[in-house]
Amino acid sequence: MRLGFVSLALLAGCSLVTDLADLGGANDAAVDAAEAAADVAEIDANDAGPSDCPPGAFFCDDFESEQSVTPKWDVESFTAPNAIGISTDHAHSGTHSLHIAVNDDGGTNPSAFLTLTKALGTTFAAGSTFAMRAFVYAPVAQSAESWFTLSRQSSGGNITFTNHVDPAHCASATEPCLLAYRANDGNWEIASSVNFNDTLSQWVCVEWVMSIGDAGAVAAYLATSPYTTSAPLFSTTENDVLTGGAFDSLSVGYEYADGPQEMYVDDVVVAPSRVGCL
Repeated sequence: MRLGFVSLALLAGCSLVTDLADLGGANDAAVDAAEAAADVAEIDANDAGPSDCPPGAFFCDDFESEQSVTPKWDVESFTAPNAIGISTDHAHSGTHSLHIAVNDDGGTNPSAFLTLTKALGTTFAAGSTFAMRAFVYAPVAQSAESWFTLSRQSSGGNITFTNHVDPAHCASATEPCLLAYRANDGNWEIASSVNFNDTLSQWVCVEWVMSIGDAGAVAAYLATSPYTTSAPLFSTTENDVLTGGAFDSLSVGYEYADGPQEMYVDDVVVAPSRVGCL
């Protein structure tokens, strides 16, 4: 039985307000100049790039304000020498990102658990759309049964997007591919011909979009710098994308990792429609 966990988030907002009403004695030119500067600053902030939190997003996290992953995230599983935290080693924007490393499987089996979970503060029920965008930097080859997982905390069940060896669905019996699968509710697996390991040691934009319903759609996209083109990994209609209750939690990290794994994650957005990479 596959279980999925993991996650990221932080609502990032920016508002620049310049109150010039109390600048007694200021001449009109000075007031106009100050207002213009504030307007330019606000436009620059709003157009600063993919680290921004778009209007209507449920949450965003660029990991710039955090010193640790808690209390914003719940650490589902973390056993030394595995490591999870905020890092300055690599960053897609700013100077910080989330760093997750699985260094040891405990010596009992080829599995390691290292995950974070974030309650979304909203639910994705029939008729709604879940869209996630994240930038991922992987210095080592990736193969694990979970990366990003949308879950139901109350009633169980989840859907996972990951890079994993799956001989029944990937083109190769030995090489991983990017795929989405449904756990607990009766598995379906949607596989691409793309192996994320072809894009190691660079920031890659990963998008995952699902319309929830009895005949919902599942799609995923991948883009490398300069992020102007997102290659569709898959886009398909699947029966019963939702059964047994609404999804309300997102997770990120590794479950059942095939040996040592490491990745950095940055500029995460969860929204009601596709976010894009720019």
